[in-house]
Amino acid sequence: MQVPLPRGAFSGQSLNVNANICENFFPEYDQEQGKSVIALYGTPGLDTALVTLLADNPVRNVYEFGGVLYAIAGSKLYSVTTGWVATERGIIGTASGWVDLDDDGVNLLICDGSLSYYYEPSGDTFAATPGLFTNDGSVTHQDGFAIYSEKDGQRMQIDNLLDPTTRDAGDITTVRRTSDNIVRVFSSRGELLVFKDKNIDIYYNTAAANFPFETSPGAFIDKGELARGALTEWDGVPYWIDDNRELTRMIGHETQKLNTPQIDYQFSLFSTVSDAILFSCEIQGHIWIVCIFPSESKTFVYDVSMSDLSGMHTWFTMTSKDTTSGLDKRHRSNCYAFFNNTHVIGDYETGKLFSWDKAIYSDAGTRIRRRLLFPTLHSKNQRERVIDHVFEIEFEAGVGLTTGQGSDPMAMVDYSNDGGHIFSNELWRSVGKKGDYKNLARWRRQGKYRQRNYRLTVTDPVKWVVVAANHDPERLDE
Repeated sequence: MQVPLPRGAFSGQSLNVNANICENFFPEYDQEQGKSVIALYGTPGLDTALVTLLADNPVRNVYEFGGVLYAIAGSKLYSVTTGWVATERGIIGTASGWVDLDDDGVNLLICDGSLSYYYEPSGDTFAATPGLFTNDGSVTHQDGFAIYSEKDGQRMQIDNLLDPTTRDAGDITTVRRTSDNIVRVFSSRGELLVFKDKNIDIYYNTAAANFPFETSPGAFIDKGELARGALTEWDGVPYWIDDNRELTRMIGHETQKLNTPQIDYQFSLFSTVSDAILFSCEIQGHIWIVCIFPSESKTFVYDVSMSDLSGMHTWFTMTSKDTTSGLDKRHRSNCYAFFNNTHVIGDYETGKLFSWDKAIYSDAGTRIRRRLLFPTLHSKNQRERVIDHVFEIEFEAGVGLTTGQGSDPMAMVDYSNDGGHIFSNELWRSVGKKGDYKNLARWRRQGKYRQRNYRLTVTDPVKWVVVAANHDPERLDE
């Protein structure tokens, strides 16, 4: 009898209702009449570092502009060539937290939530931008103008066309529709989105004198933004975490909540969310919205492609082993860019840029723990006791390495009979050495239960694909 595979669901308010876990695996529908409708694939690993920018500092953001990758590591701006040679280009006034990076076609625009800067590549010129605000909160670009918001305020200001060195006193406006403050300004689809604490104002370019952007009639969204870094865009669609801690996307001027009740619960447990970060990427044909909560050391991923295909919101988590504590915490990614035909990840503490690669099965040599907690098995009608003669997981077998760790990859299964509170002893089975393509991992004589959750954990640096799971239950008379 088939055991349902986790589809990225999460435990909610009660483990007894739903204890599912999907960690460092992502689900994929097979649309070509394959053996399994849904399979689970291991998330990509990190190859050896492409380059170290500022050692022992966070890479705060990365951005491709003019065929060059720009990165903020600690308090320093770097340019990185396609040969992965990094050059320091300037120093900003802060060393941690989110940094906006954008460009006006000529200049790289930078705002660290306190001050704004620009870098002009042709003249190798880096400088702070003059402005009327005591502190700039964010920057974006539209129609040749850099647009700055006031930190903890309601005003916006533009520079002169393609000239971040000059901001005129008259080129300023106040976003007055509501009294809350601007969190971030963001250009999308030819519109200027002004994300505030509790709502979003939408502006467009009217070519008026002084400040050319004016509000779109009737365009107003009653959702705010949680944090400056909690916003990204994919294919012209903005995604952000709103003031209710809900991942939301904007289609036209309408919004769609993407949280499940379980994700609502998980996010509600967090004490600090003001440093949340989002980035978007396409990995193996899947569009992912990666949601990072640095203070909570958590990384959640929303799979846009899987969700839209299945009609069910699909989430999973990514973790990395912390080399100091040995614990599995947030994924090493702090930011992302696709550059030089490479998925580039900025590390949150080492100052390194890594290649994020589906053919790599560790995080730069450190093991990746991949874990599944399967849906609850029980007799839904009579609640009889059941004995499992065998539990079986079908992996893509025969993927062992030639030598060393992973030459005989192992899978560990334990189980809980009380809704995921207490687990049994660990039971290990071989997944199959290199070339052993017919191997099946079986756990026999698994005992009696009224309800059961099997849990799978794997760590070997090999390709992990879970094709299916089955068990052989026998109902017992009371």
